[in-house]
Amino acid sequence: MKSMDKRLSKPRLSRSITINMLLVILLSASIMGAVQIHGEYSKLQQELERMKEKSLYSYNDLLKTELNKVISHIEYQRSLLNPRLNQSIKERVYEAHAVATNIFNQYNKIRSVDEIEKMIKDALRPIRFNQGRGYYFAFDLDGIEELFADKPEMEGKDMLVVQGAKGEYVVRDMLDIVNRKQEGFYQYTWTRPKKDGHFVKTAYVKLFEPLGWVLGTGEYMKDVEEDIQREVIHFIEQIRFSKEGYIFAGQWDGISLSGPAKGKNMLDITDSRGIKIVEQMVRISKEGSGYIEYVMPGIEEKRAAPKLSYVVGIPQWQWYIGAGVYIDEIEASIEQKRIEMKDEIIGHLIRIALGLGVLIFFTSLVALYISRKARVNLDAFTGFFEKANFELMEINAEKMDFAELENLALSANEMVKSCKKAEEEREVLQRQLIEAQKMDSIGRLAGGVAHDFNNMLSVILGYAELAICQVEPDHPLYRPLTQIHSAAERSSNLTRQLLAFARKQPTIPKVIDLNRTVEGMLKMLQRLIGEEIDLIWLPDAELWQTKIDPSQIDQIMANLCINARDAIAGVGKVIIETKNISFDQRYCAAHAQFIPGEYTSIVVSDDGSGMDRETLNKIFEPFFTTKGVGEGTGLGLATVYGIVKQNNGFINAYSEQNKGTSFNIYLPRHSGQKERSPQIRSIKSG
Repeated sequence: MKSMDKRLSKPRLSRSITINMLLVILLSASIMGAVQIHGEYSKLQQELERMKEKSLYSYNDLLKTELNKVISHIEYQRSLLNPRLNQSIKERVYEAHAVATNIFNQYNKIRSVDEIEKMIKDALRPIRFNQGRGYYFAFDLDGIEELFADKPEMEGKDMLVVQGAKGEYVVRDMLDIVNRKQEGFYQYTWTRPKKDGHFVKTAYVKLFEPLGWVLGTGEYMKDVEEDIQREVIHFIEQIRFSKEGYIFAGQWDGISLSGPAKGKNMLDITDSRGIKIVEQMVRISKEGSGYIEYVMPGIEEKRAAPKLSYVVGIPQWQWYIGAGVYIDEIEASIEQKRIEMKDEIIGHLIRIALGLGVLIFFTSLVALYISRKARVNLDAFTGFFEKANFELMEINAEKMDFAELENLALSANEMVKSCKKAEEEREVLQRQLIEAQKMDSIGRLAGGVAHDFNNMLSVILGYAELAICQVEPDHPLYRPLTQIHSAAERSSNLTRQLLAFARKQPTIPKVIDLNRTVEGMLKMLQRLIGEEIDLIWLPDAELWQTKIDPSQIDQIMANLCINARDAIAGVGKVIIETKNISFDQRYCAAHAQFIPGEYTSIVVSDDGSGMDRETLNKIFEPFFTTKGVGEGTGLGLATVYGIVKQNNGFINAYSEQNKGTSFNIYLPRHSGQKERSPQIRSIKSG
C-alpha cells in the first residue's frame, strides 16, 4: 500500500513536460533578455569610449604639439654639443695665445726668457672659465710640463709617459698634432674632478713658437652636456599653454627635474586609484612615447582632478619629458551621457518583460498540446508493460508521435527478444552452482574416505612400529617392515591433505596480521623456490586483520610457491601481495561463489608457463596433476582450496599460457583491534 501511495505521489511525465517547457521558455527568454541587455550595455560603453576619444583627440593633438616643440629644442641643443664644445675651447686657447704673445712682445728686449716665462705663467694660471671648470696647461716640445693650473705639482715633470684611461699617450699625441699642423683638436679619456671613473675629454692645442711651448685647454663632453640639460630645464619651466597646461621632466630613476616636487623621487607616488604615475611614465618613455590618464595627487597645491599627459623618452639622457592638462570637464560630460543611456536600458527591460509575458502565454498552449500527445504515447507503454507480466508481446512503434518514444518502443521490443539471452545467463549461473556442488560432494566423499582410511592406517602404523621394535636391523624382515611403515606414513600425509580439502582438519584459529605472518615465512619460501627465482613482497601498509590458524597460512604459501617454482622451471619471479577488498551485491550476483563483505586478500603470482582453460577448470580437484608420475600427488591445490573454504573464504585462479598464473585468496576481515603493518619492501634472490 505504501509503495502504491509513493508511486501515486510522483509527478506525471506529461505534466513535467509542460512545466519544464515553460521553465525552458522562461529561462531562454531571460537569457535572450540578458544577452540584449549586455549588448545594450556594451553599446553604451563603446559610445562612451568614442565620446571620450573624440573629446580627448583635441587634447592629444595639443599635448603632442607642445611637447614636440620641446623635443625639437632638445634635439637642436644636443646637435650643438660638439660644435659648442669645440668653439669654446678653441676660442679660449686663442685668448691664451694672444696673452702670451702680448707679454713676449712687450718684454722680449728688456727681460730674460726665464722672467718672460714666469710672467706668462702668472698671467694664465689664475684664469678659470666655463663655470670654473676650464683652465690652461702648457708643455715644451720635449714634453716637460710648464703650466698645469689645476695640478701645479705636475709642473717640471716629463709628461711623455702620461697615459689616458684607454692607454693613449696624451702629450705625445698632442705634440704630434702641433708638429704636423701647429694646432688642432684632440680627444682622450681623463679623470673628472669629484667623479669616479674616466670620461671623454676634448682638448685644443696651439704652438707658441717664441718659447717653444704648446698651449692648450680642454673640456669634458659630459660637463657641456649637463650645461645643455640645465638650459633645457630652464627653457621648459617657462612654458605654459591652454588653461593649466605645462611641461614637466624627470629622470628614469624617479627624480623630478621640473614641475611639481622638483628634486624629489616620485617613483612610488600613486593617485587616488592606485596608479603609480611616475612609474608608468618611465615605462612609457622607455618604450618611446604614449599617453597616460591619472588623477593628479594633491602636491604643491596642484588640483586633485583627472589629468591627461603625453610622455616622450630621451634615452640618451635617461629622461622622460611630458606635457599635461586637466580633463575633468570631459569626465563630467561623459557621466551625464552615462545617466541618459542607463534610463534607455531600463525602458528596454520593461519592453522585454512585456514580450516575455506574451511569449509564455502562447508557449503554454503549445506545451499543453504536446503533453496530451505524450500522455497518449505513454499510456501505450503502460499497457505494454502491464501485459508483459503474463505474455511476451511487442509494442507498435509506428503509432508513437515522437522519435524518442519510437526509439524507446523499438528498444522495448529488443528487450523482449533479449529474454532466451537471460535464460542463457541463468544456465551459466546454474553451471557455476553445479560446479560448486560437485566440489562440495567430492569434499564430503574425500573426507569420509580419508577418515576411514586414516583409521586403518593407524592400525598399520601401530603394528609396523611394534614389529620393527621386535627385530634387529640385520634381520631379513627389518627392511620390509620399515618400507611398510614409510608407505603408511606417506599415506597418512595424503589422508591429512584429503581431510584439509574436506574441511575436516582440526584447527586453532587466531586473529592474525597476514603481513606479519607471511613476512616470517619469506626466508623459508626463498629457500623453497631456489635462488634463481626472485621473491617480491608487496604488503598493503593498511591491511585488515583476519582469523585463521597460522599453520594453515604456512600450508597455503608453501603449496602455492612450490607450484609457482615448478611452473617457472628456471629463472623468473614470484610476487606475493596483500591488499584489502570489498565485494558488493552486484559483483557477487555475477560470481556465484562470492558473498558480499570485506575481505583480506593475498595474491601469489608467477611468470611461469601458465595453464590452458581446460586445465584451469580442474586444478582444485583432488589427485588432479599435470606433473609426471612420482612428481606430485595432486593434493597441493586441493589442500589450499579446502583450507580457504574451511575459513569461509574464496579462491580464484587466473592464468594465461606462456604468461603466468595468479592465485587470489580472500579471507573474511576480522573486526577486532588492528595492528600496525610492516613497511613495503622487496626480497630479491642473491
